Amino acid sequence: MGMGVTMVRRVRRAERIVAEAAIRPGATVVDVGAGTGALTARLIDAGARVVAVELHPKRLAALRRRFGSTVTVVRADAADRQNSDLRVVVVAMATTTTPHSAVVRR
Repeated sequence: MGMGVTMVRRVRRAERIVAEAAIRPGATVVDVGAGTGALTARLIDAGARVVAVELHPKRLAALRRRFGSTVTVVRADAADRQNSDLRVVVVAMATTTTPHSAVVRR
């Protein structure tokens, strides 16, 4: 499977997640494990204020280059509950068939 097909699938999943979550303009959303920003971009398109959380240094730098000051990019390990400054984490993940969303409060 080519990279183009993979990217199209990621974008479609991200679009489904945003649609099913009924993201409204002005909503603040935390994209945990933002990666290359497929979901982040769709959230921006929906008018959300986005905080992108990413641990990997290269993906973190790519997010900052791609979105500039449009997105608040945070280097953090959201799974590290002991050392994270995150108080409310919104988790969105997509499987190959159905997107799922959950809110985890600390």
